[in-house]
Amino acid sequence: MSKDFFTAVKDRRTYYGISKEAVVSDERIRELVEEAVKHTPSSFNSQSARVVVLLGEHHDMLWSITKETLRKIVPAESFGPTEEKMNAFGKPTAQPGEKQFQPIAERVKFFSLSLGKFPH
Repeated sequence: MSKDFFTAVKDRRTYYGISKEAVVSDERIRELVEEAVKHTPSSFNSQSARVVVLLGEHHDMLWSITKETLRKIVPAESFGPTEEKMNAFGKPTAQPGEKQFQPIAERVKFFSLSLGKFPH
């Protein structure tokens, strides 16, 4: 592997919130995904990878289905934090004057349902 690749991986950071606001056109998304899938290595060059890209109302439907599915499997007393996490998508990661990074202990409460699934 080239040194540039590892440098890019080490320097990669995400400093933006997730939102529904399009910063790239749907056509450009399709083009990028198509190229990525086309040039992704596969066993025996079988090119067996498939991708589903959900845009617009189909994207909204996915999140609606996800929320209702989680509502059925997450205990009712735990669903509030789960819904809060899902509703946080599309909101800024930090407000002006707010700390950008919270200590891990403060963040763990949002993932309490999943905590037992990871080794300590």
